[in-house]
Amino acid sequence: MRKRLAAAVLFGALVGVDGVFATAEERAPADEAPDAEREPPAERDSPKPPAKRISLEDATEIVRQAYGGRIVSATPAEARPSPNRPKESGFRIRVDVDGRVKTVFVDGRGRIHEQAEF
Repeated sequence: MRKRLAAAVLFGALVGVDGVFATAEERAPADEAPDAEREPPAERDSPKPPAKRISLEDATEIVRQAYGGRIVSATPAEARPSPNRPKESGFRIRVDVDGRVKTVFVDGRGRIHEQAEF
């Protein structure tokens, strides 16, 4: 064990400490550019793609799994999920749970809002 440690220290001294602690830019060949400069400008400057929106069938399945009842109706709608948020598009779904019909709003990302303002 001591011989290996001594050999490692000796090797480090021969190579030089500067070579061990060189930054990535110093170790990279001069003809290669950093990753940010290699990708095309169109990809770097383009906005992120919009989040995937769920379908009406997906929304009804989400409500069915959450409440376990029978879907009475499902329609596209715009609603305010909470009083301090702007209106957003989604689905108004009515579900029968043990003889009581409950109306919920499922937003485009699949989140259920029980107190939405239609």
